[in-house]
Order: sequence, then structure tokens, then C-alpha cells
Amino acid sequence: MSTTGFAVVGMGRAGKARLRSLEQLDNISPLQSYSRRIHSDYTWKGILLNKKVEAVIISTETSTHYSFVKEALLAQKHVAVEYPLVNSLAQAVELYQLAEQQNKILHCEFIGLLTNAHKNRRELSQEADITGIQCIFRGGINPWIEKEIKAKRYGQLSIGRLQAIWDFCGPLTVMTARVDEQDRGYVMNVVLSDANKREIFLTESRFSEQKRNTEWRFFDRVIGEVFPQSESAPSKLFLEDSVCFLRQIEEDEEGYVSKEDVLGVLHLAEEIKILMGGLRSVH
Repeated sequence: MSTTGFAVVGMGRAGKARLRSLEQLDNISPLQSYSRRIHSDYTWKGILLNKKVEAVIISTETSTHYSFVKEALLAQKHVAVEYPLVNSLAQAVELYQLAEQQNKILHCEFIGLLTNAHKNRRELSQEADITGIQCIFRGGINPWIEKEIKAKRYGQLSIGRLQAIWDFCGPLTVMTARVDEQDRGYVMNVVLSDANKREIFLTESRFSEQKRNTEWRFFDRVIGEVFPQSESAPSKLFLEDSVCFLRQIEEDEEGYVSKEDVLGVLHLAEEIKILMGGLRSVH
């Protein structure tokens, strides 16, 4: 049996879950990990130079993704990265072009799309009598999110919901976007439209110590059905995503999140920022 050498970068909660998922696979060897904050048996430079390490999974904060992904691709490694790939459309285009030039896989993970709850919502969204969708998200504010708020990257903070909506009914167009900035947080309202001219309403609010929750509403001519956010076991989903990444490498299978989808959602996020007056036009 052939094996593929893997390395995991970042030993936070997601990185550790990644490492555990890879340890369950028989065809992974060697398996290394690197952390910038705790002692690691391996260095980033050593991983890049190790020809037996063919693939790298990046599980660090988004602001570091661009440099880690670029360095790994230049070192002839396949790369998987926790979503979002990056916060910049231009950087994402550059990285996908580099992956193509290097003939390597660049896989952007989004395990939320693998949950049964998401699959059920996607199936419902395809029904002919569904005339509109609403997503209501509530969340708190941590130091990383606070930096994004100060930079007015509200669209980038909503990428998880935008990616889910795109998976339901993309491609999408931004119709309107506005934000109500308050002392301890904000409320953002975005209206999107799909190819069938259905309206999709996205409402996001973030305030200090607010509990995280997501509701989905699907509207027909009479009623709307409410689906609270459901949590799935992340370990199982990380394992499924790792297997998907490995199959892309070894069997040339298609990933469940395409380059076009990732770029399309990043374009939406930047369009939202434009409408809020925080960015020049996207070309």
C-alpha cells in the first residue's frame, strides 16, 4: 500500500483534531506537526525541506494562511487549509494560480458543508415552492473578531454563512448591504439574489458575550420553516475532510468545495465591504 507523508501546522483545537483524524488512516506516513506557540519536534523549515512530507494541513488563524500556503506550495507540497482560505480575493486568486503552476492540490476545508443538517437544508432549498431563504446568525466577539470589525471586514466575518448559502443556490449577487455599528458590536443585513431571482436574507449580529447561534428559514407562499443550527461531531467531520483531501491527491477526485465556489464567496464578501464603504471596486 502506498503512503502519503502529512504535516499539520497549528496545534490549537482544530489542529489537534486534524492530527487525530490523520492518525486513524493507515496510508499516512510520515505524520508530523508544527506549532508556533508550543514545543514541536519539527520545524516549519524542516517540514518544507522534507521530501517525504507531500501534503500540509494549515490549521492556524486566517491572517497567517497566505504565507503558510504560499511557502508550502513553493516547496512542492499539496495543501489543505481551514476555511476561509484567505480574506483577500486577490490573494486567493494568486494561491490557486500558484497551485496550478506547481501541479499541486489546494483544498479549502469547510466541514460545515459535510453535516447532515446542511445537506438537509440544501435539499429543501432545491424544492420548487421555496421562494426565499433567511439566515440569522448571532455570535460573540473575541480579539481576532474585534480586529476584523475595526477593519470593517463584516463580509469576511460572514464567509461561513455565505459559503453555505452559495452551496444551496449559488452563484449569488449582492443586492443590498448595510451595517448598524453599535458600542458593543454590530448588526449587518445583506440581501442576496440567486439565478432564479429568489431573495436570500442574511442577518448577522455580534456583541460581547453573545452566545453563538444560527437559524435558517425557508419560505414558500404560505409558511417559513425554522431550522436551528445543529452541531455535529467535529472529529468525524475532520476525518471525512481529510479522506477527501487524500483522495484528491492519490486518486485525482474532485473536492467538495471548488475553486470557483471559494473565489465566488470571497468576491461576495468584498462586494459587501464595498457597499458599506470600506473597499474599492472589485474587478
